[in-house]
Amino acid sequence: FPKSLQKEFKDIVDNEFFAISEKAGISIAVYTDGTLWAYASGKASESLDMTVNTPLMISSTSKTFLSPLILTQIENGHYKLSDSLETVLSGHPDFSSFPTDKINPKVTIEELLTMSSGLPNFNDNNQGKSESFKKPVWTPSDMINLVQSKYVEPGTFEYNDTNVVLLGMIAEFHSGQQLADLYRQMFYDPLSITAITLPEEGI
Repeated sequence: FPKSLQKEFKDIVDNEFFAISEKAGISIAVYTDGTLWAYASGKASESLDMTVNTPLMISSTSKTFLSPLILTQIENGHYKLSDSLETVLSGHPDFSSFPTDKINPKVTIEELLTMSSGLPNFNDNNQGKSESFKKPVWTPSDMINLVQSKYVEPGTFEYNDTNVVLLGMIAEFHSGQQLADLYRQMFYDPLSITAITLPEEGI
C-alpha cells in the first residue's frame, strides 16, 4: 500500500483503539489483491507489547473464514442457501444423534449464516463445555450435544456458536476434508497465516 494510505490505516486504528478506556492489545491487517498491511498496538501481556507476530486465538474471527467457505461451496453446487440441515447433513454419521427438540432439522443454511436459526447456544452449558475441553479429543458433534434447551422458531437474530459448529460440520461433510485443511488451503497458506484450528490440530 502507498505510505499515505498506510498512515491513514494506522491513524484510524489508533484513534479508535486509544479512545477505549479499558483495553489490552490489538492486531489488525488489511489485505487486497496480493497486498497486505499489518499493524499492532498495546499490550499482549503485562510484560509484552503486542506485535504483528504475537500468536492470538482466532476465536470468532474464524467466522470471516467460515462464511466465505460455505458460500464457495454453494457457488460450486454442493448445496443451496435454502437447503435445510436434514438435507445437507443427511448421511452424516452423527446427525441422527442430535435431539430434534433441540436441533431443528428444518433450519436452513441461510438461517445459520445470518444467526437467525432459533437454535440454543451450546455455550450456555458452561459446565459441559468446560468438561469437554479437558478431554484430549473432542468433536464438533460433542459441542452440539451440549445444547440443553429447546429451539425456538427461526427468524430473530441471535449471535450463537451452535450455528457456526453446524456450518463447519456441513463444510467438512461436503468436502470430505477437515475444516483445518480447508482453512489452510483457502486462507492460511495464500495469506501467509500461521494458525492451528481446534479441535483437529490440538489444543
